[in-house]
Amino acid sequence: MNVSMPLFYILSTLLVLLGAGCSRSGSEGLPNIDSLVPTQVEIHGQSYAITEYQTQSEMPDTKLILASDFLGLDQGFSIDWSDIGIPKEGAFSLTLSFSTDSSDRSNDTGPVIQSWSRSYTRTQLLETDVYYLSFIPEYHPVTVGLLGTGVDLDLARFSGFSFQNTQEIANNGVDDDQNGVIDDGAGAGFLINDHGILTATNDASDSRDHDTYVASIIASLPLDEVNFRGISDQPGLVSLLPIKCINDKEDLNDSAHEAAIRYAIDAKVPLLNASFGKFIFPDTISDAYQDALDQGMVIVAAVGNDGVSTPHLPCNYHNVICVGGTDSLSKIWSRSSWGAVDFVSYASDVLIGGPLAYGSGTSFSTPIITSAISKIMSYSGNYTRAYAYDLLARYAQDLQDPLNRDGLGVIDFKGLSEEFVSFSTYLLSFPQYPQLHLSFMVATDRHRDTVTRAELQYLYLNQTRYSIHRVLYTAP
Repeated sequence: MNVSMPLFYILSTLLVLLGAGCSRSGSEGLPNIDSLVPTQVEIHGQSYAITEYQTQSEMPDTKLILASDFLGLDQGFSIDWSDIGIPKEGAFSLTLSFSTDSSDRSNDTGPVIQSWSRSYTRTQLLETDVYYLSFIPEYHPVTVGLLGTGVDLDLARFSGFSFQNTQEIANNGVDDDQNGVIDDGAGAGFLINDHGILTATNDASDSRDHDTYVASIIASLPLDEVNFRGISDQPGLVSLLPIKCINDKEDLNDSAHEAAIRYAIDAKVPLLNASFGKFIFPDTISDAYQDALDQGMVIVAAVGNDGVSTPHLPCNYHNVICVGGTDSLSKIWSRSSWGAVDFVSYASDVLIGGPLAYGSGTSFSTPIITSAISKIMSYSGNYTRAYAYDLLARYAQDLQDPLNRDGLGVIDFKGLSEEFVSFSTYLLSFPQYPQLHLSFMVATDRHRDTVTRAELQYLYLNQTRYSIHRVLYTAP
């Protein structure tokens, strides 16, 4: 922060994660919601940037110090770590600063929040109940195969999420695992060259950004410049395996497609996302998908964006989990096809990663369901379709669509998450500055009775909510 700049005000608070100085509250007790701007706020016509810093702290067990030279927030608050169950070594200190900022954000209108849950002009998944999936702990490894355009795993957001083929020696020019692809340490590409010959390479990059955005929804680090992160946002157990079979011209060749499915089978991928489709495939493709299903692979596919009663393949194959789309109000998206849909999720104007990058299509509702399944698998160690499907169905809410375009319905992701964790909301208030509140969410593993994750959700100032979504603690 440049202290020489003219300041409207500066607020600096140092706090250690949660304590008895916080008052517990449900969402109904929070201040009224006005507007949301993820990385910058405007107050009384003046623009301000939100800056967060996070450092480990060795604060005393029973004292929380809030300090500010400008607002006089210098009184101590007693805290009781055991009240929440977070070990002392999990403590973090956080500094929040407001200062003037001259950045030009004239092109960022930002979504306007109209209610607590699902009424947005645009769909930011962190501001929907999809957000709660991130709190489900991950205990078992899950590799998510991404069949389609490839993924740019070199992007910083995917650091730690890339599948690593331990059977392959990097860059030695040898097919060490004898799967037909040389040096495929982190994915493969199957394409037809200019001579009509199928080629298999270790290049699974994405020149169209399609599956890169799909993958970002499933697993990626927080993007500081926007209000976005993957549903799995802590690297470790959920990994991404891109399997490219759609070329840069959006062509899906049958031979390349079959080879990609066979590659996923050989890799023993437990979960496969297919955010693409066609109306007709030859029997060789049908047989390949059936072989994958017979192996126990869970396949999640997009129904298509044609707005017709004929779903795309592979979505229409028996036992493939078929995903349709809703708009930001959880109404059926007008372009979503139907006919074999199992579940629906957000498909209209979804923030998909990158500055102001929004996309529409069942390509983007599909990875939301895939992510929910990956979380179920990683928590439970149960990789079967039946287990995941039954849980999703239990929390599916029928939209009463007259054409049954929603299948079993839209998932109550908060309810689903509460199968595994319980949620507590804590609202930190400042007696000397009543306009300011900080809201925290803490998740406790229902079956292990331990706090697994806590984060600063929102800053409320003058009845306006500003999204922070900064993870402060995750259980080791």
